[in-house]
Amino acid sequence: GGGGDVKLTELMAKRAIRENGPVPLLSPFHVPDEAWVIPVAIMGSTTIFSEHLPSGSELKKVVETIENEKHIAASAVTGLEIGGMNALTPVIAAALTNLPLLDADGMGRAFPELQMTTYHGFGVKASPAVIANRPSKMHLLLSDENTDIEKQARILVTSLGGWAAIA
Repeated sequence: GGGGDVKLTELMAKRAIRENGPVPLLSPFHVPDEAWVIPVAIMGSTTIFSEHLPSGSELKKVVETIENEKHIAASAVTGLEIGGMNALTPVIAAALTNLPLLDADGMGRAFPELQMTTYHGFGVKASPAVIANRPSKMHLLLSDENTDIEKQARILVTSLGGWAAIA
């Protein structure tokens, strides 16, 4: 419980920073309202994530796919949640995409479902969302309801073997 062990994501973050340079940290008070910030996370079983290791580029690919789908250039990435291994997934995404990291997250802890965030509470739509656990296997999720995005993502995580990157 609690979002899983951070050891693997810690190693991934250290590698991404070593290979791509430091990650600038942005205060939410210095981000313009019109800026696009993409929240990221690893969804699913933390045990399976540790057993079926990521390639390392999944978080980068989901961010880039959101940018392409929305025809936007992200200004930063942030965390969907801060608990356990997802405390470091936005650091990895920021390093791999060369984007700043927004000093924020959607929950302040680990949580069981995507719509259980302050983003949802303030009416931010989760759609479009992108989920993948192989760089060549991207799934676009579309719905007007955040609970439907959760249901679609949960089914995909299961069919993808138990974990996936999501943006």
